[in-house]
Amino acid sequence: MIYKNIIWKFLLALGLGILVGSNVIPKQLVAAAYIFVVLLCCYYALYNNHEKIFSLLPYVIYAEVFVRDRLPDTIPYLTIQYTYLFIFGYMFLRFNATQKPHTKIFLFLLAYAFLEIFNGLNPDRPKLLRSIFFNSFSLIIAIVWASYNRLSPKLINKIIANVKIAGLFLTGIVVVAQFTGKIDYGNFSNSESSNGLAPVQLSGYLSVLACFLFFSIMNVAEQKSRYIYIPAFALVTSVMLMTFSRGGLYFLGAVTAMYLFFNRGGLGSYFKYLMLLPIGLLIYNLAIQQTGGKIIARYEAKGTSNRDVLVEAAFQLFLEHPLLGVGTSNYGTAIVEHKLFSQESTAHNEFARAMAEHGVLGIITYCGFFIAMFITIFKRKGAAKQYSIYFLSLFCFIVIHNGLKISIQHLLIVMAVANPTVIRQVYSKKIKPNIIVKQQAVSY
Repeated sequence: MIYKNIIWKFLLALGLGILVGSNVIPKQLVAAAYIFVVLLCCYYALYNNHEKIFSLLPYVIYAEVFVRDRLPDTIPYLTIQYTYLFIFGYMFLRFNATQKPHTKIFLFLLAYAFLEIFNGLNPDRPKLLRSIFFNSFSLIIAIVWASYNRLSPKLINKIIANVKIAGLFLTGIVVVAQFTGKIDYGNFSNSESSNGLAPVQLSGYLSVLACFLFFSIMNVAEQKSRYIYIPAFALVTSVMLMTFSRGGLYFLGAVTAMYLFFNRGGLGSYFKYLMLLPIGLLIYNLAIQQTGGKIIARYEAKGTSNRDVLVEAAFQLFLEHPLLGVGTSNYGTAIVEHKLFSQESTAHNEFARAMAEHGVLGIITYCGFFIAMFITIFKRKGAAKQYSIYFLSLFCFIVIHNGLKISIQHLLIVMAVANPTVIRQVYSKKIKPNIIVKQQAVSY
């Protein structure tokens, strides 16, 4: 029965996404549903109901890219950032302010927040400054909350389960483009193949979904559900590839390599490795057929869509303004003034932005947090160490590729910080401690 429930939830989410992507469901109804779920999250925050909040948040997160593109006049662009600020800010002040944190690494980011404010007193583009503030501060308050709370293994698995369902809803929206018209594939990220949605942002959302589906395929406790997860994984990965944004595939490849390394002693045989080959061939053939072979040229193309140039520009700005940088939100105008780039642009890399806009103090505070966090995670044991590395690594990959622009990043960092015991350890002759065990598998 549990496996039938998974099928129906996946099919329902995918079908609903197709209806939304095909404009069968009125946008006003989508907007009303989105606002309703956001308000529900805020309501449950009043009662500190973590289970309800984290069960609903994936749906707000995975609808974000659609809402931003299709409903800009109805729903504010930074709605989910405002929601994060309220939810985590209220729960922290109301329920956690008098407690002791289980980690104090968040102090790096508190110092960074003050630096963002101080260095933002003279912005060249005030509108961009507001966006940066709300993105940064919503992330920081989420991390502060996570530093005072622990997410149970059951809740972590529930989050992952709802990410899969919500992610298939987004996949349904995007896959509509493959059936509704001719797509002009070229040697660049393609919004036509993503149904008009931002392809680079989609690569972040769909790569996280693909990683979670991969974990389920490889999990011994979910082997009866592989016939569900394998086609879902193939579909999601194919859709991700055909956006022609290469970042998602790189993220998935890196996490897959980490998973196989960590579980090299627990897999027991080469069967699971061999099982990946037909999946990969299926995805490859689908992508080749759908794009007329142009996907090969896209992934063989050299360069990083000027991201390397923008990072070099950030380093040059750092060398010229080493102490405090050029100021919050001033990266775009500074690279033009210093003739480092032909037009204004964001850094597309939060680490590079911290270096350019805040100098050495930005490096110490912002980068210092992630260095300290990785050190802390590597001190954890078994699955707690393994899954926290996946969550934090995915966050950093997206930050390097996208900057701090999509709300899945907040959820990933919360799961990494607030979960020093991701999966309960069970020792037996058949199941290794770094594999999710049946007792901890999500119940759909």
